[in-house]
Amino acid sequence: MTFDKVIRKLTEVTIKGIKNVDNGTILLKEKNGNYLNLTGVYGQNGSGKTTLIDAMEIVKLLLLNQPIDNNVVDSLSVDKVAEITVSYDIVGHRMITYAVKLKRDGHRVAIVGEKLMTKTYTAHSHIRTLIAYDAMDKKIVDTKNKFSINQLDLEVAKKSALLHSQSFIFGTDFFERIKAKSDNKAYQEVFEVMAQFQAAALDIVIHTDKFNGLLAAGIMLPLTFAVQLNNRQTSGTIGIDIASHHNDDNLYYDEEAKNIIEEVIAQISTVLNQIVPGVTLSTETHPRMKSDGNGQEFRIELISNRDERHFPFRVESSGVQKLVSVLGVIISAFNNENKVVLIDEFDAGIYEYMLGDLIKILAEGVRGQIVFTSHNLHILEMLDAKNIYFSTNDSQNRYTKITNVKASNNLRSMYLREIVVGEKYYQETNRTDIKNALRGVDETHDGETITEHGKLRDF
Repeated sequence: MTFDKVIRKLTEVTIKGIKNVDNGTILLKEKNGNYLNLTGVYGQNGSGKTTLIDAMEIVKLLLLNQPIDNNVVDSLSVDKVAEITVSYDIVGHRMITYAVKLKRDGHRVAIVGEKLMTKTYTAHSHIRTLIAYDAMDKKIVDTKNKFSINQLDLEVAKKSALLHSQSFIFGTDFFERIKAKSDNKAYQEVFEVMAQFQAAALDIVIHTDKFNGLLAAGIMLPLTFAVQLNNRQTSGTIGIDIASHHNDDNLYYDEEAKNIIEEVIAQISTVLNQIVPGVTLSTETHPRMKSDGNGQEFRIELISNRDERHFPFRVESSGVQKLVSVLGVIISAFNNENKVVLIDEFDAGIYEYMLGDLIKILAEGVRGQIVFTSHNLHILEMLDAKNIYFSTNDSQNRYTKITNVKASNNLRSMYLREIVVGEKYYQETNRTDIKNALRGVDETHDGETITEHGKLRDF
C-alpha cells in the first residue's frame, strides 16, 4: 500500500480512568459510514472536555516513541489502571485500533499494556488482535501465533519502556524487529498497521489551553502549525516572543524555524485579512551570529498591519491573537484530509459571531478532522446535532449527544432546557450557598473570625 495515497480518518476515542472520566467515548463515524470532520465538545467546567485533548496527546507521544511527561501521573488514580483506545479507518481498506493501559508507578507513568487490532473491509471479516503486550505477564508479547519472538530478547526493551514511560510496541527495539522482517508475509500486516499508526500520529496536531495562558500573559504567541516545507511535512508548535523588551533573553531561532514561521505567518495573514478585514501580518527578522560563531540565528518580531498603520503584534486584540495562534492548523486541516487537529477552548477570547461564521465555513468545507472544546453556546446554532458532543455529570458515560433533534429544533434551546429540567449536563449549584461561602471567606482568616472592627476573635 502506498501511504501517500491513503486516507486516514479518526473514528473513535475511548477513555477510562483518566482524571474524572471513568468511561467516555467519542465516535467520529456515523452509522451510515460518514465521517465527522468537525466535532465540538461542550459542557460544564471540570466535566472532562480537556481530558479528551490530553488523552490524544498521550496517544500521539506513545505512537511516536516519545516519553510521557511525569505530570500525567497526577491524572491517574493510585489503585486503578487507566485505558485509552483509538481507532482509525484506512478508508476503503481496513480499520485499525490501538489500545494502551497506563498505571501510576511512583512519580512515573508505566505503560503496562498495549494492543494492536484490525479489521479488513472484506466479506465476513471480524476484529482481530495482531499483537498484545502485557508488562506483567511472563509472555511479554502475544502475536496470536502469527510468528514467534524470543521473549527473553524482549526483556531489556520492556524494562526500558517501563523506566522511560514509553510505548513497548512502538519502541525502537520492537518496531525495528518487525520492520526488519516485514518482507515475510507473517509480519507484513503487523508492520503495515504499525506504520499506519505512526503516520497518523504525525498528522495529529494539538493546541492545548496551556498555550492560551502563555498568550494571555503576553509572554509568547504559541504558533501551532502544519506545513509542507522543502518537500517535507512538518508540524508542531513554535513560541514566538511577543514580550515588550528586546534583549539577550529574547527567543532566537535557527534558519529552519525561521523559514517555518515566515511560511506559516504568510498563510495566516491571507486568511486573517478575510476574517478580520483590513488586518494582515508580517515579520521583521533580526539576525545575529551564534555564540559559537557557527552561522546565524534570528530574532523574529511579528507585526500587525491595519491599513497604513503598523504596530507590534503584542498590542493586538486578544481575539486576533488567539485566531492567529490556531489559524495555521485550521488551514492545514481545511486542505489535508489526513490531518487531525484538536483545539482546547477554541472560543477563548474570540467574538462569538466571528467564531460562528468560522465554524460554519469549517463545517461546510474542512477536509481533515477538527475536534474542539468550547463553552460558547452560539456555536450550537451553527452546527448540526450530529457534530456536537456534550460532557455529562455521569463519570461512567462522560460524553453523549442530544438525540431526536428535528430540523426545526434549536439545539441551543434544547441543551438549555435539558440543564433546567435535569441533572445530566450541569451539576446544579445553590446560589445562596455560594453567596454565604463568598461572605464567609471575608469573615475568616487563618482559623479566626474577623469582627466588624477588624480585630480577631477565636473561631
